[in-house]
Amino acid sequence: MIQGTEVRYRVTGSFGVEDMGTIINSILIAKEELGYISKALLYHPHVKGECPSFEICVLVDDEIWESQEDDSYVNIDSGYKELEKNLFGSKFKFRRKRESK
Repeated sequence: MIQGTEVRYRVTGSFGVEDMGTIINSILIAKEELGYISKALLYHPHVKGECPSFEICVLVDDEIWESQEDDSYVNIDSGYKELEKNLFGSKFKFRRKRESK
């Protein structure tokens, strides 16, 4: 089971019902420090209006992650409930938080 950390993520493109620039919460799965650049694998859990996905992001603006490329994500079309149960445990719950632009 992974102990994912909740982080802030800035929407930079098409993302379900979210507008560009909105800051939402996501789950940090793994992080790598490359000199002055931090890259990470984030998981965006299923919420209404969004397809769950994994995304490679970089750290910008003091603790806000964002995508740097249009094709840096993989959508999870089916089986996300089983995936989340195996990754985070059977009691995993996620509630979307939003911050204005």
